[in-house]
Amino acid sequence: MEAKYHTQSTRADRMSPLFGILLVVLIVAALFALDFLLTYLMLRHMIGDTLRTVILLACAGALLVFVFTRYALVSVYEVDGVKITFSRIYVKKPRLMEQILLREAVMLSEPEEAAQKYACESTKRFTTARSPYPVRALVYKRSGAYHRILFNPNEEISTALSEALAKK
Repeated sequence: MEAKYHTQSTRADRMSPLFGILLVVLIVAALFALDFLLTYLMLRHMIGDTLRTVILLACAGALLVFVFTRYALVSVYEVDGVKITFSRIYVKKPRLMEQILLREAVMLSEPEEAAQKYACESTKRFTTARSPYPVRALVYKRSGAYHRILFNPNEEISTALSEALAKK
């Protein structure tokens, strides 16, 4: 019996040009409004110039991270019967982030259940808020320690992983 290959991408539909322009305009307007407010507070001697600059840069960085993770970062899951791979696409090309042999997998469940049953040494996240699928935890054992990966598998990948775990 040949194992099937399953793949899933968290890429959402393409953003419409109008939405992209609106998003950029809103971000720029929010940064200008924040700068105006912070300048007003600075001129009233309520905050210093250094604090104004730090707050403005921190908010700009937070907006950049939010937009990047919400609209540009894509995760790809691939199961081939022997292993599951997790890749990330930042701009164009996928980059392999994690590869787990299915024989190392211990449990596929809800994150809370996995946290109660296993004391995991590390957790990696390949989730997205845009996914219609619930967050699942894959616990695996490597080098004597348990690790956990959180991701949003579709039905095909969940079934393939459950079948692989049932064969153990």
